[in-house]
Amino acid sequence: MERGSMIVVKVVNTLVSIVQLLLVFYIFLELFNANQVTFVRWIYGLAEPLMRPFAGVFDPYVINGQYTLDLSAVFAFMVYSAFGYLLTMIITAIIKR
Repeated sequence: MERGSMIVVKVVNTLVSIVQLLLVFYIFLELFNANQVTFVRWIYGLAEPLMRPFAGVFDPYVINGQYTLDLSAVFAFMVYSAFGYLLTMIITAIIKR
């Protein structure tokens, strides 16, 4: 693969990794009902645009009446991960032509 094409793949992978990290933080903060301190509000604010297309896809799953697993966020994580993987495969296939 050419150097320039490797850079494109690395940029895509980096962006997908950032999205994944934000969603994992969001899922864990929701799961453990984190207090609304500055850091938590910041993560929620960053994750909100990523979550918007998936809002309400699944109802949250409440565990022992205390923990809330946002299944829509888990689904969003899976979709963004799959999209990133497919995008890198498409870019790689186009470059190898």
